[in-house]
Amino acid sequence: MRFKLSVILFIFVLAALLNACYPTRNVPNGEYLLLNNNYKITQGSIIKHNIPAYILQKPNKRILTFRFYLRAYNLGTMFKEGSLINKILTQNIGEAPAIYDSLLLEKSGANIKKHLNNLGYYNSSVYAEIKTNKILRTVKVNYLIEAGQPYILRNINYTIAEANIKRYVQADLAKTFLKKGNNFTVDEIIKERDRITEDLNNDGFYYFISNQINFTADTNLMTHEVDLNMIISPLKSKEQFQDSAIFIKDKQFIINDLYILYNISKNDLGKEGTDTTDVITDDFNNKAYLYHFIHKDKIDIKPKTIINAFFVKPNNIYKKNDIIETYKALTSYSTFRYINIELIDVSNSESEKGKLDCYINILRDKKFSITSESEVKNTGGDFGLAQNFGFRSLNTFKNAEILNLNFNGAMEMQAVSNSPSTSKWPFNVYESGVNMSLDFPKFINPIKSQKPSRYIRPKTKITLGYNFQQRPDYTRYITNGSLGYTWQPLDKISHGVKLLEASSVKIFPAASFKQIIDGYSDLRIKYSYQNHIVLSSSYNFNYNEHRFKGLSPFKYLYSKIEVGGIPWNLIGSINPSVLDSLGQRHIFGLPLSQYVLFVNDARYYLPIGKNIMNVFRSNFGIGIPLGTTKALPFEKSFYIGGANSLRAWTIGTLGPGSYKTNNNSFETTGDIKIEFSYELRFSISGNFEGALFTDVGNIWLINKSDANPGGHFVFPDFLQQFAVDFGYGIRYDLEFLIIRIDLAHPIYQPYLPNSSHWTALNTKGKLITGFNFAIGYPF
Repeated sequence: MRFKLSVILFIFVLAALLNACYPTRNVPNGEYLLLNNNYKITQGSIIKHNIPAYILQKPNKRILTFRFYLRAYNLGTMFKEGSLINKILTQNIGEAPAIYDSLLLEKSGANIKKHLNNLGYYNSSVYAEIKTNKILRTVKVNYLIEAGQPYILRNINYTIAEANIKRYVQADLAKTFLKKGNNFTVDEIIKERDRITEDLNNDGFYYFISNQINFTADTNLMTHEVDLNMIISPLKSKEQFQDSAIFIKDKQFIINDLYILYNISKNDLGKEGTDTTDVITDDFNNKAYLYHFIHKDKIDIKPKTIINAFFVKPNNIYKKNDIIETYKALTSYSTFRYINIELIDVSNSESEKGKLDCYINILRDKKFSITSESEVKNTGGDFGLAQNFGFRSLNTFKNAEILNLNFNGAMEMQAVSNSPSTSKWPFNVYESGVNMSLDFPKFINPIKSQKPSRYIRPKTKITLGYNFQQRPDYTRYITNGSLGYTWQPLDKISHGVKLLEASSVKIFPAASFKQIIDGYSDLRIKYSYQNHIVLSSSYNFNYNEHRFKGLSPFKYLYSKIEVGGIPWNLIGSINPSVLDSLGQRHIFGLPLSQYVLFVNDARYYLPIGKNIMNVFRSNFGIGIPLGTTKALPFEKSFYIGGANSLRAWTIGTLGPGSYKTNNNSFETTGDIKIEFSYELRFSISGNFEGALFTDVGNIWLINKSDANPGGHFVFPDFLQQFAVDFGYGIRYDLEFLIIRIDLAHPIYQPYLPNSSHWTALNTKGKLITGFNFAIGYPF
């Protein structure tokens, strides 16, 4: 009886799913489901077009080739209307069928034609080829485009009434977007108008607007050439009480007086209790500038520190970019909760140049703040709890410095261990530490030199830290500190230099673990678990176009090179006899690590429609020990696996190479890391997102190791040692953070015998599933 019921239930569910999968289930009689839109250029060629964006009616969205949202909608209609499941599937997750609309087809054709006109193809033609399947009740639309011959710019003439503006426009013509011989396009005309407006706004023309620029075109139908005339008209305005008087505003403006309203509002000006403090500063050319600070209470930030953020200066020509950069610089101080810049015209009609008074209103943020953060961790599959307390002090030494103190503690259930434990308490890893950082909004240079340009937003960061780690196999004490600089010459580009990063590691292995270490002849294993000191310098480059909104693709790149022990090893070379039994040079009583390290993380984000994103990532790293150092420091080596890497493996359980780890193995690390990932992200409903992904990669050793047989990097054998997984996940967007759960399965396990690599099962025949809980996207 039970068997019959199971069969009946299976048949019913299968029938329901098949019915829901029929795409035209909810397409009304006499209507057709729009399957896809295509276009084909049958005559001529079109450069830099965006034809798909001008097609108004879109087919149902797909995930890869599967119409997931339409299927969900169809499945939802099988439930009672108004029921919870019906609402979730039809209103939140699903998407109603895209019914073919002939009116939208005509409008799409007109849109494409207009787009081609804007690109200079005025003689183009657009036709629609409609393929109808009356049995399946579906439609496919193919737009056939005859581009024709484009119109070309032959001559460009300029008619500019104001001589002053004409002089500046003609001086910048080398930057024009309008080139003779190029296609006559509306986009290039708009870009040129915006360029001229921006340039003039940065040349002192405060009131100049893009509406003053107009174009006329004279076309030759026989030769398909265009003579373009740019007309820049003067901007005129009427005085409020003199309707008949017309004043021309196309004059250059200078900054007259500059007022800083410190911790007061503009409404407080002139009221009792406000004071004015005048500050005079010099620039590199010994030119003096006068600034008026208006305040009630004492100015607790040194005025010159505030002035250092100003790009706008008294008696200088007005530049729109100076206002923008001043706002950015003040914001980067992280010391003010409110910033506003206002310009007031105080000029008269008779002066040759206009005058603007500048009011910069800034309100201080709270000096001290305390934070507390509790965290549930899942580091590479090892469950843990963490607690952090933070203390923050703004304007610590009255130069807009930021002091951060962080106290942290954590405990974790670590799976990888060589030392048996009889404790019933599930946690076996404990960490605690205190870390300090001090940020300066400028370069702190011990050697007096010329100050760098403020346009690069220079910063200095000093860090100090002390951390304690107790694990089943060892106890470790880490003391570290660094002195570094960052600067950002462009919004998308930033640079960082750590002049010195120092860390001292003292490790006390458990007796059973030390016995295992001593059993290996591989110096790399011995070195990884011994006391050592790292003195390094590094440089990093970051290019970031990050934007998760919009349909344009964007890129991210992070590269870093780090050198350890050089030139610090020169100190040790003065006394070459200071070598230990492993042949390592010592400094300050500890073995000195010498190495060179390079990492590169590149990502490419490709949106498909409004709610679907393709993300590609390549991650590469290599570290090479130098001099008397036998292996990379443990903390500088590469890991793989975990929530942000190959998600079917927990961190430290994959590699190196074809080496097979186990629960009683070392925390596996490598000298080389190569990793590729692809992720398809898509909206499910509301703030819920889904993802399909695959990860490929591994770590390798530069030298052979008896502790990790098969872990040595050998070309081309390494190609067969890439591990591969696939998976799926769900994310919830809280606006300020992403909660993520990913499940992954291995599909290629390089440590298995050759005939068994391609499998998602373990040795017992069970499906391997890596569970990953994390905060934020993996990349």
